[in-house]
Amino acid sequence: MNAGAAFANTSWLAAGIPEWLRFRRATSNVEAVQRRLLGNYLSRNATTEFGQAHDFSGLTSWEDYAERVPIRTYDDFHPWIERIAQGEHNVMTSEKVAMLEPSSGSSGPEKWVPYTRTLQAEYRRAVAAWMAQNFIDSPGLLGGRAYWSLTPQPPKRERAQTRVPVGFDDDSAYLGGLAQRLVNLTLVTKPELRKIRDMERFRQITLLMLLRCPDLRLVSVWHPSYLLLLLAHLRRHWSSLLEDLHAGIDLSEPQLQISADPARARELDRSGPDDPTAIWPSLRLISCWGDAHAAGPIEDVRSSFPGVTVQPKGLVATEAFATLPFGAYRPLAVRSHFFEFMDEHGVVHPSWSLQQDESYSIVVTTGGG
Repeated sequence: MNAGAAFANTSWLAAGIPEWLRFRRATSNVEAVQRRLLGNYLSRNATTEFGQAHDFSGLTSWEDYAERVPIRTYDDFHPWIERIAQGEHNVMTSEKVAMLEPSSGSSGPEKWVPYTRTLQAEYRRAVAAWMAQNFIDSPGLLGGRAYWSLTPQPPKRERAQTRVPVGFDDDSAYLGGLAQRLVNLTLVTKPELRKIRDMERFRQITLLMLLRCPDLRLVSVWHPSYLLLLLAHLRRHWSSLLEDLHAGIDLSEPQLQISADPARARELDRSGPDDPTAIWPSLRLISCWGDAHAAGPIEDVRSSFPGVTVQPKGLVATEAFATLPFGAYRPLAVRSHFFEFMDEHGVVHPSWSLQQDESYSIVVTTGGG
């Protein structure tokens, strides 16, 4: 057991239990919780330019909101976000926008998602309920460290000058506050890792950090293919990884030092690269996407890690935390954002009136404006 990680994880669990209880209660009272959340958005932002343009102060219900505030795409919001980027306040939210987080999706130009303290708190609520449930379901997670995949910085692109910072320095900054500090105490990797832009080098250093961690308990990545690519790199470069592990490395750009661990290198040399569960015998949980284009790769992850629980993530994106893994279910994160759903005929429904076996597109209103 890693004492430092155990302390941080136990503290995180203790801090998350109240939100876990609130979330459980909220799932039995979805309409009241969602209506109250929407009402708070409308009252807090009634004096913003967006709120005045849509008469937020005169909206008293979801029915009013659905009738008088049209659904928009990012392109529709782009002029408002450009003004925020140039330092204007009280545009879409009365709260200060601390960060514009890039989100390009699978294609298309870069999009900027305004991040406020309220939006961070909404993410924290969902993560707190999710992780508390994980710790309850698998207490063994408490005793060791975790790998939450870092997003490497993309190559620098031409970007207009902004007065609001663009992009978090560290993925854990999505959470902020105490949760961020506790998560950082359990991480296998270091924030400097994301500054490596060459993907082969990024994977090499990531794996080196992971190999130094025999007490790894949790792996959380986005797409399961990313984990499969790491395993392929592990097998191709096993000898060089063990050499680096035996001797240690000291990078100058970015400044990153990984100390030598000859004993661990010898231990791994005996086990070989073909059985990940022998490399990380304490691993309990792998969390990754498991739907649509990830459905095939997640089965390959299960085959690669027999005996390890592989948990399909909920619907999580830069823009919003929509659903979360919660035991055997993936319920809507009803305490985090306000959700609407558009059916195949273009009719918009609130979350409390959905019909089983129907297909919907999700529409989200968040504390980021």
